[in-house]
Amino acid sequence: MAYVDSLFKQGCEALLQGHPDKALSFFNKVLTIDEKSVDAMVGRGRCHLSMNDPDKALVDFSRASLIDDNNVDAVAYRARAFVALGKFDNAKSDIERALKIDPGHPAALTARAQMDPSYATASFDYTNAILRESQDPELYWLRGNLYEKHDNIGEAISDFQRIVQLRPAGYRDARTKLKRLIAKSDPTYASMELLVSPPPSEDAQPVRRSRRQAAARHNITDLTGRLARWLDKYLPRSLGSLRSGASDDEFKGLEELIGAELPEEFKDFYSLHDGQEEDESLGIFFGIRPLPLFEIAREYENWLEVSEIMNDSDGRIQIFPPNHIRRDSARKWVPFTHDYSGNHIGLDLEPSLKGNVGQVINFGTSEHPIFLLGKSFGEFLQRIVTELESGNFRIDGEEDFVLKKRPSVQYFEYMFVLSGSGVWTPAD
Repeated sequence: MAYVDSLFKQGCEALLQGHPDKALSFFNKVLTIDEKSVDAMVGRGRCHLSMNDPDKALVDFSRASLIDDNNVDAVAYRARAFVALGKFDNAKSDIERALKIDPGHPAALTARAQMDPSYATASFDYTNAILRESQDPELYWLRGNLYEKHDNIGEAISDFQRIVQLRPAGYRDARTKLKRLIAKSDPTYASMELLVSPPPSEDAQPVRRSRRQAAARHNITDLTGRLARWLDKYLPRSLGSLRSGASDDEFKGLEELIGAELPEEFKDFYSLHDGQEEDESLGIFFGIRPLPLFEIAREYENWLEVSEIMNDSDGRIQIFPPNHIRRDSARKWVPFTHDYSGNHIGLDLEPSLKGNVGQVINFGTSEHPIFLLGKSFGEFLQRIVTELESGNFRIDGEEDFVLKKRPSVQYFEYMFVLSGSGVWTPAD
């Protein structure tokens, strides 16, 4: 079995590195030994998809599904094969089935995006697939091609650049596209050419990295300035209700209470504004008010008393995406908002294997699903600013937020439910 496991792992790695032909040989060897290996069938089907042979892929996915009808990978990837063959009714059926089993399955979201003629909703699905599998270069390839098709050159460059960074020895087409797009883009992108370097030799030893990567740092001062400019134009009363920055002693007091250091990006923001006053103005986070540090301390102590509900939920509360949030770490979730009903957005200081310390999640006493809203406080803030600057809002009546379309990142839409002014729920 160890030999078979080794062959399968080598196949998966070759596929991830952008070498489906090599991966195919490994999966074939596994199936020679164990002809009913569902995982190897799905892997071989994925190779056929990558090699533009959807008919063979369909055979493998269908056979895998017959052996194990609950295998969501087989169903989701079969949907992609159906899309490639133009059998959209079959694809839709498999997409619905896969997403019912796993609401955020990347292959199912990708298949749906490939069928969707709408740029906005297709990019939405690709982005959510990437949120789930941020190390899969194929997802960046598909989204990058969508961006390029719709002349979103800056975003396309970013996606193809990410592929080159992830897999410098594979995906040569991405390298070619990146060079071409840089050449036709604004000169400010010229520095990206430095990233398009020759792939390392086959003998080069890979650099070992921690399995838990640090989230990318954001310029909080710049993001806060952009938010302030938006508020000044549309919600000046909310801008005026922002408090002055917190002191080092105030940060130290909260850190002593929670028994952990606060993320630097969070401290950067609160050094500028210690939350927002509780008045009649609309909360700056889509109607949600960031709490001052003294209120965060109070809410954290209250949360400690009720956090056992997480341990007693017996798995009833769903968590998305998987392997990012630990249910048993609820005592290390630090709320920085509340909805007056026991629900919060806050920092997760003890994430699961794929998570980042200081990631932003929602949690609370109700049995709503728990979502990753940002890999860091900086990413969370950037998503808010980007959504506002895109014009995806309307402020009605007494300054209530109404969205014109779904937010650009799946799970992020939960904020609007929490704020009480939401239009959608995660189940939509």
